[in-house]
Amino acid sequence: MFRLVHLSDTHQPPLPPLPARAFFSKRVSGYLNWMRGRRNVHLADVLEKTRRAIIGMNADHIAVTGDLTNLGLPAEVKQSRSFLESLGEPENVTAIPGNHDAYVAGALEEAVAAWAPFMTGDGHTEPHFPFVRRRGKVSLVGLNSAVPKPFFVSAGELGDAQRKELARVLEDEGERGAFRIVLIHHPPLEGLDNGRSKSLTDAPALADILKEKGVELVLYGHVHRYAVTPLSTSTGEALMIGTPSASIEAGPKRKKPGGFLSLEIDSIAQGHWNLTVERWGVKTGSPKAEQLGKEKHNLERTNLPASYAGGPAKNA
Repeated sequence: MFRLVHLSDTHQPPLPPLPARAFFSKRVSGYLNWMRGRRNVHLADVLEKTRRAIIGMNADHIAVTGDLTNLGLPAEVKQSRSFLESLGEPENVTAIPGNHDAYVAGALEEAVAAWAPFMTGDGHTEPHFPFVRRRGKVSLVGLNSAVPKPFFVSAGELGDAQRKELARVLEDEGERGAFRIVLIHHPPLEGLDNGRSKSLTDAPALADILKEKGVELVLYGHVHRYAVTPLSTSTGEALMIGTPSASIEAGPKRKKPGGFLSLEIDSIAQGHWNLTVERWGVKTGSPKAEQLGKEKHNLERTNLPASYAGGPAKNA
């Protein structure tokens, strides 16, 4: 069995002081949004309780799918590096960037450089997207959909080169019988976002690749909402799972309750897996995170390669 914790959209609270030059960029709109309401939604206390709960789970791996910052400020990037380090060693923690980490031109490059140990693929010394991290029979594939956008636009894009390489990666990992988990910040399918200004612009092209090459699981964030969506592919039924914000309370007073996921991937036969999804969160006034729900799914892989030797194994 392989246990993976998935969290997203930490938006590292609180927001540090805004440099004067930031008032002449897109960051001013983000700052105003923070002051008008987001500071009362993304709470440092909630994120700390979430962090403690995750550490206590002793998971085999932890995945963070972007928006570690609010405005991509250097101080936020530094804070987020410390947060990632507090979750575990880089070989046990994988991160990808989100649109808030690419808030203005140049911010993404600084963030990726600072978080490099957590988003560098096996056998590489520097980040490159997509990257692959093999953990037993599980293959984690990290994508970057974060690109700088104009005011009031938080859409994402992978681009031709990244999509082309993703197709090759999914095919290669499929041939070795891996349980393929794609990590992306923006929802991978049309209709899972909150409108064109927040969507993945090349989602249809991505969906075509996922259907053609096959995948078992896609984990995403961005919309701060838990959702499970099936997708039929050439190698069987896959699941697209969205995760809420890890720094928002899970109480009923929240329009979009926060939380994080714990996923158990268990091989029951060649090409057959049981996937257990546990939803966790910090309820209003609670001293710690608690389980909010639990679901079980059965995934069956078709067209297995002749060399396939079993399902996911715990990281050695």
